[in-house]
Formats: sequence, structure tokens, C-alpha cells
Amino acid sequence: MHGRWRGGAGRSGWALIALAVLLPAGPAAAQPWMRSDQAQQLAGSVHRELGCGACHGEHAPPSDAGERCAWCHRETEAAFAWGGHGPARLVGARPGPSCVSCHGSHDVRAARDPGSLTTPARAPLLCGECHARESTRFIDSVHGRALVLGTARKAPTCVSCHGRHKASGPTTPGSKVTFTAVAGTCGTCHVQALAQFERSVHGSAVARGVLHAPTCTTCHGRHEIQAVGVGRSPTSRLRLAGDTCARCHASVKITATHELPPGVVPDFQASYHGLAGARGDQRVANCASCHGFHDIRPSTDPLSPVFASNLGRTCGECHPGAQERFARGGIHHTTTTWGHWLVHVVGNVYAGMIGMVISLVAVHNALDFQRRWRDRRRFELAVTQESDRPQYLRFTLNERIQHWVLAASFTTLALTGFALRWGWMLPGLSPEQQEPLRATVHRAAAVVFVGLAFYHVGYLALTRRGREQARAILPRIRSMTGLACCIGACMRMGPPRPDDWRELVATVKYNLGLSAERPRYGRYTYWERLEYWGVVWGGFVMATTGLALWLTVPYLNRFPYWSLELWRIVHLYEASLAVLFIVVSHIYFVAVNPAVFPLNRAMTRGTLTAAEMEREHPQELEGLGGPAERRPTPPMLL
Repeated sequence: MHGRWRGGAGRSGWALIALAVLLPAGPAAAQPWMRSDQAQQLAGSVHRELGCGACHGEHAPPSDAGERCAWCHRETEAAFAWGGHGPARLVGARPGPSCVSCHGSHDVRAARDPGSLTTPARAPLLCGECHARESTRFIDSVHGRALVLGTARKAPTCVSCHGRHKASGPTTPGSKVTFTAVAGTCGTCHVQALAQFERSVHGSAVARGVLHAPTCTTCHGRHEIQAVGVGRSPTSRLRLAGDTCARCHASVKITATHELPPGVVPDFQASYHGLAGARGDQRVANCASCHGFHDIRPSTDPLSPVFASNLGRTCGECHPGAQERFARGGIHHTTTTWGHWLVHVVGNVYAGMIGMVISLVAVHNALDFQRRWRDRRRFELAVTQESDRPQYLRFTLNERIQHWVLAASFTTLALTGFALRWGWMLPGLSPEQQEPLRATVHRAAAVVFVGLAFYHVGYLALTRRGREQARAILPRIRSMTGLACCIGACMRMGPPRPDDWRELVATVKYNLGLSAERPRYGRYTYWERLEYWGVVWGGFVMATTGLALWLTVPYLNRFPYWSLELWRIVHLYEASLAVLFIVVSHIYFVAVNPAVFPLNRAMTRGTLTAAEMEREHPQELEGLGGPAERRPTPPMLL
């Protein structure tokens, strides 16, 4: 006998009544060729009154019981023929399902019978005999768990979406899960979501037949649908911007075809919301927080949460105090306005400048290293000979304390600032605890940094020693050349004084072997002045931009959003430039170069020997008269 002999369920009651009238009533008589278990199954089925001859004929054994079902179930057979399973029996690589594949042969039971294989709770297992992957995903979904555990009054099954006898997939015309029909299918249970979706920009696009438009399964998935709060769900907070919405809004083809704003996804991912969300912080806003879920409307729609006059209320849900003008000027960093174009240009200029500056400094230090390495034995001999000579004061205790407080606050700012950008996390803390702690420590270090800056300005202006140090290290703007040097030093493009440039050229010539003598440096070398001025200018830039980023709400109530993005870009790149410059330049001169390795002790003990002064500051040594401890010397903050 062909087909699978097992229990199942029928659904056409009218056919059973008709057969009962046409055929003799009473229990079916067992045929000579029928096994006892088959007779027992038939006795417990919905067909027990029909008799064996109704399907097999009076004396012939069956060839395929499923082919005889159409005698009674004509409408069902017609629906089956137009579904996805019927054609599969004719053209498929292997035989498709028949009636007995799902309902069984002799033990056909009603769907409401708990022993039937077509009860709702058994549908995923029944369909899974052929569609194993889809069945596994469905059982693990929010719908499957509700069905198995019985937590929903009417949980959907396979037939709820694909149909019963006319079951079909998304490519079959007339299917309930085609691109244009799937929203209506889901809407039979999710009525409110369907009404919102139909009013949305996505729903109207689906109604017009735009194939790139998202529908329910685009965002929620098909068989593996998870609850919104579940982390692996495509609609979870952690996956919306990075995966679900990005599939369309980060696609160059889709954004260009439908004239959508470009670059919104990478812009969001680089923003505070995107960075904190990527670290697992579920408190921050994501795409749906601002645009909505099902009722997504264009920003030009007055009912949209991101309409210009609605931004204050929308953003105010997370930022108390946001007013009507909050975040005007475009939220996402695109090139559609001149402000965002400026942000784009400044970012590219900064990135190029950082690459060029750090490359030039690295080349300069490599040349300096090879020459100092060759001179190291002569210097070591001089240090040995001068070991008993007096120590010359370089930095006072006050100046050394300023340096180490600055170093500690700068390091803390760098670590906590880049922790947000690169997703660094402390062990043992949840993502929701990480961000408040990081922000608190970062701002505390900023307060220390700014407080030290005010103290240092007062030290330079109000003390005799400070004024002498300021004259020795700060730029001298006495001509257009001096002004140009000062501006260039702000970008670390060179030392801040014209005479420093001459010193730089002479040093390079010496390092290349084109000159027999190293320049005779004074109180400060050109690289020390460049580092000091970099701290002064960079600290001012970081403090002003950081203050705007700290006071987000009052700032965005008064200024357009693109200006805050500009300060964020400047803050990030200035911090990157400062850290790289410290690593490549300052660490080299105070620790790595052969003349001072493993550490220049001027900032620990405060003094230098005569040999060290002769090598690094010979011009200053010549000018010293009387005890060195009585001579004022300039500070070096970094």
C-alpha cells in the first residue's frame, strides 16, 4: 500500500453525511486482506461508518488511498491542487504530500480530537516531517513557545499563516504570505499593529508594490519571530540600528533607488546613542525610539515624532528640559545641509592632518634616535666624569606636581573617552552600569584638568618664576611669520616660534650627518615648546567642545544639531591627535631615546647633572651664574 499509514483528522463533515446516506450503515466489515491493526484503526476513525469499500472498492486492495479522497472531498481536493503541495506531487523532484501524508489512512480523526495529528499543537511536528528547518525555528519562536506551553488563547500555527489544504509559500500567487498579503495575515491577530503599519511610509510603499519596502517578516523574521525584548530578535534594541533597519537604510542601492538620505546608519552608529547601544546599554535611544515602530512616517509629516515641531517632545522623553527648538537643523549627519557638509569636511581635514603630523614626527624621531644611538657612548662617558658635579634645578616641586596631576587627568580622560568610542568595558558591571560610571569618571577628570589649567595660568601670571617661564616657552607673535608659526603649532605642524624652525632645520641636518655639531639648545628645545603649546591649545579646544557635549540639552535648545556634531568630531579627533602625539613624541623624548633611557629624571627628582645640561640645554648652562638652585627655570607640563 502506498502512502503513510498513520492517524490523522478530516474536516469535511458534509461529505461524511453524504457517504453515510449512500453506503450501508453499521461498522465496517473486515476484508480478507485487511490486517487486524488496520481494522482497529478504522473502527476508531471518523470513517468507521463508511466501510472499506468506500475507498478501496468491494474486493480490491488499495493502490493509493489518497487518490480516492476526492470522491467525497471535492472542494478540498480543488484547494489542494492549487496550493503549494498539489503541484509538487506532479513536478517535484520527489513525491509531494498527499491526503494520507497529513491525515493518515485508516485512523483519520477530527481536528478537535486530541489524538489527531492535525490538532493545532501538533501542526509544527507534522509539517516538520518535510519542513524540518522551518519547524525547528517556529518551535523556538514566540509563537511556537506560546503554542507548546498553551500561554496564548489562540496561538498561531503553520496553517494560520500558510493555509490548510491550499498551503503555499511566499512565491505562490494568492498565498497568504506573499509580499503584499503578509501584513494582512499577521493583522488577523495583531489588529492594532496592522492599522498603524498601513498608515506608515512602509505600509503605503508595500501597497504600491515597492519590492524594497519592508513588511512584517522583513523586520520580525518569518518562522523564528522573537519577542521584542529578546536580545536575538531583529527588533531588539541591540539589533535595530546595526542590523534590522540597516539592511535597507545602509544599502547604497536602496537609498539611491528610492532617494533616501544617505549615511544615516553609520552616522547613528558613530553617535553617542549608537556607541552606547553597541556596548549593550538598552537605556539609550535607537531607531524606533525616535521614528516609532509600525507607524513610521516621513519627517515632513506633522504626525511624525521627528517632525521639526515634535522633536522637543520626542527627545524630551529621555532629555528632560528639551524645548521646541531642540535639535533643529537635521539629526543625522548627511551632506544635505551646509552645516553637515562642514562637519564632513572638518572630519576629513582632521583625519588627514593627524596622519600627516604623526608620520612626520615619527620620521623626525627615527632620525634623532639613530644619531643619539651613535652618540650614546660619548654621552655615557661624560655622565660618568660629571657624576660628582652639582645638580642643576630644572623643575620645582610645584611644577612637578602640576605635571603629574596633568598626566593623571589626561590619561583618565583618554581612557574613559575612548572607552565609549571603542567599546571598552570593565568586568563585572552591566552595560547599564558601565556608561554612568564612565561618564562620571570622565567628567570628574575634566574638572580636574580645567581646574589645573586655571591654576597654571595664575601661576604663570602671578609669580615671578611663572612669568619667566612664560617668556621662555610661549610663542612670540611679533610679525606675520610669528603668527603663522603659532597657528601652525596649534595643529602640531611645527614649533611655535620662527627661531625654533631654524633650530629644527639644524637638528635635522645634524641627524642626517650634514652638520658636525648638534644645535645648542636653550631653556626649551623646539619640541618642548611644540608639546607645551599643543597642550595649551588642545586643552582649550577639548574643554570648550567637551562643555557643549556635557550640557547637551541647553546647548541644543539654542543651536542646531549639526553644530554639536561638529564639536563632537573636533573633540574626538583632537583627543586622538593629542594621544598619538604624546605617544610618538613626548614618550620618545622623555623615555625612549638613548640619551635618557629608561626615563628622564627631571620630572621625578627635579634636577639635571652638568653633563645632562650640557647635552640637552647647553645654552642655558652657559647663562647660569652662581648656585644653580637660585636660578629660575621654566616648567614643562608634558
